[in-house]
Amino acid sequence: MQGITAEYLNGLKKALSIEISVRYFASRAGAFAALREGTIDLIETSTEAEVKVLGGDDRRLHFYPNRALFQDRHPA
Repeated sequence: MQGITAEYLNGLKKALSIEISVRYFASRAGAFAALREGTIDLIETSTEAEVKVLGGDDRRLHFYPNRALFQDRHPA
């Protein structure tokens, strides 16, 4: 991993004592499909427009501008 996102993830890894692994996808659509399927937990960066197009109406997907997109595994 490299870049600012790698720094954030390494900080989380250390602070929470968790394992973090990075997966690469051939396309953004593939990454979004994996997020919807629950095989990954986070897409490090995205735009609101991209979430609307690739994420569809999946309410489990959360978008925070200039942050990360993640899947809520424990919906209320």
